[in-house]
Amino acid sequence: KVVGVEIGTCRGGSAYYLLDKCPNIIKLYTIDPYKEYMEWDGKIKQETLDKTREIARKNLSKHGDRVMMIHETSVEAASKIKTITKKEEFDFIYIDGDKTYDATIADCEAYYPLLKKGGFFSGHDYSNLDTVNQAINDFRTKNGITAPLNLSTNTTFFWYK
Repeated sequence: KVVGVEIGTCRGGSAYYLLDKCPNIIKLYTIDPYKEYMEWDGKIKQETLDKTREIARKNLSKHGDRVMMIHETSVEAASKIKTITKKEEFDFIYIDGDKTYDATIADCEAYYPLLKKGGFFSGHDYSNLDTVNQAINDFRTKNGITAPLNLSTNTTFFWYK
């Protein structure tokens, strides 16, 4: 039985795939505030995000109570998850939210302590965005993380705690 967190739900494509292909995932917390923001290529408007949230809701509804969508910032959601779960041990955490340096560091700091020993810490855009790359490298250095950093062909990074 596996429990995980995905930061950055968007339309729910990754979460849907995980839940569909991994029946051992009993709960996946997806986190996305769906609030207007500036992306690397321009402003993402609220109207677009409202539609995106509805697409995600429809995509993930098939999985019923195996998924819990949280519509808050990732840092706000971290404390909410602690309250809901009453424990702080997740099998995997996937970071794919705000790609700024500060937000990536904040996600690491908020969620890494929630990962159980042997858990899978991962995220997206390591190889293609300097802000993510630098934040992950700085976080690992600051916290003395020496586990090998693995990279996939789609700019995903991961290591085991």
